[in-house]
Amino acid sequence: MNRTDLVRYLDEYLNIEGVKDYGPQGLQVEGRDKVDRIVGLVDAQMPGVEAALQRGADMMLVHHGIFWGPTQPLRGQHGELVRSLLASELNLYAAHLALDSLRIVGNNAELARRLGLETIDWWGEVNGVAIAALATETTGIKLDYLVGRYEQAVGPVQLVQAHGPRLVHRVGLMSGSGARYIGQAAELGCDAFIT
Repeated sequence: MNRTDLVRYLDEYLNIEGVKDYGPQGLQVEGRDKVDRIVGLVDAQMPGVEAALQRGADMMLVHHGIFWGPTQPLRGQHGELVRSLLASELNLYAAHLALDSLRIVGNNAELARRLGLETIDWWGEVNGVAIAALATETTGIKLDYLVGRYEQAVGPVQLVQAHGPRLVHRVGLMSGSGARYIGQAAELGCDAFIT
């Protein structure tokens, strides 16, 4: 596929221009014109670049790109990363908050789906965009079973603070660093908050 057409499609599908982020999103590093193989990763770091190149990728589609906040000098590890991307002509496309907030296949929508929950609303605004899913388990699920579902569908759970009800009906899901939203989740009547 032609890179220009692919980037145009991704920009529109992910609403890149409509979601204000902490740094530039979309195509961060322009590589070769033809894109046949895309590798998806969470972070754009050297091990990911090396793995993508070993797999013959033409583009890395990442959640955490390489540009955040103020301009960074192209030296040290950051400079090495940028030089590697340019030398290999590997395209780098980043979608951070746009991917968190995407209603069908975004991070929080997909997490709810994998946990067998039904998303009923969106909340947790970041830069004016609601990125967190509000989901339900209509018959209720024991907290231990919800944790078990998470471990089967996603991976090891880092921390469980079991201070709420043992039977969970309403769940707030916010990927990333959402700890400061726990109060808002409680106000929404969540029995559990996953972040």
